[in-house]
Amino acid sequence: MNFSIKVLTQPDGGEGQPKPWTSECLGFTFTNSVERPQIRLHWKTVKRMKERVRELTGRSSGRSVKRVVTDLGAFLRGWWNYFGVIQSRNRLARLDVWIHRRLRALIWKQWKRARTRIRELMARGISKAFAVPVGASRKGPWRMSQVKWVVFAVPGRYFESLGLIIPWTSTV
Repeated sequence: MNFSIKVLTQPDGGEGQPKPWTSECLGFTFTNSVERPQIRLHWKTVKRMKERVRELTGRSSGRSVKRVVTDLGAFLRGWWNYFGVIQSRNRLARLDVWIHRRLRALIWKQWKRARTRIRELMARGISKAFAVPVGASRKGPWRMSQVKWVVFAVPGRYFESLGLIIPWTSTV
């Protein structure tokens, strides 16, 4: 066997030498601070995690919201047990809001008909004056998942009551 070692002859930051914040190792990278670098998630890691969340919260899977929340919670716990050592959490800033929106879109899709949507909105405290136009809307599930009245009817607390814990936002 012939092993060879490549010696970098250029000074730090030369052409062939990658910067620590541009390289990836096991899903981690570093911030580009020279004085105080921190461990953070590589952008590909976040992309892969979002792909997996999309698979788990697919709107055509035919599973109950409780089952989806259970599976999603198990995935997020395992993912966070591995990646929880990060020091810079800026790439996770709005991910919890995005996950809640995915789940709201799933619920909206499961409510199927306008009559069901109006009835569910009213049962969750939305007045008839707002529930009828929102429930009869022809917009898609993703668009409706950010409408104010749908967010009021299905808040993040609802998913917490089903058992969803997003580890990087919990205070425990």
